[in-house]
Amino acid sequence: MISAIHRTLIAKRDALKANEEKGFTLIELLVVVLIIGILAAIAVPVYLGIQDSARESAVKSDLAAVKTAIVAYIVQNDEVPDIDDLAVKIDDGNYSVTPAFALAPASATAPWRVSATASNGKFYAVTDADAPYEATDAAGATKK
Repeated sequence: MISAIHRTLIAKRDALKANEEKGFTLIELLVVVLIIGILAAIAVPVYLGIQDSARESAVKSDLAAVKTAIVAYIVQNDEVPDIDDLAVKIDDGNYSVTPAFALAPASATAPWRVSATASNGKFYAVTDADAPYEATDAAGATKK
């Protein structure tokens, strides 16, 4: 019985030795690395574009909230607010220059404009008459 087990183990060992080509060759590994590199080269710019458009959407959303808060403040108090007086939460990480009055209203009925510079360097603005828009300059006077 022990010799039968011994013969079986020897046969198994010889079978494993005969099949020594296990693992990947260097060429196969290089091909896999090349394919991963190509996929990364495609995916990274797409990801950066999505990240940039998400930042733009966040800035426009913030400016829409600022517009709503300014209008509500003017209606409620019949005076022009300071931006700091508004109960609006703004994520500072999206801005290199946070929203501020570019055209401060002289009275509660006068036109106004709030502009901001996003962290990607683009300019955005909102007015009493317009929804948030991308502007050509930091003052936000002209739509892009």
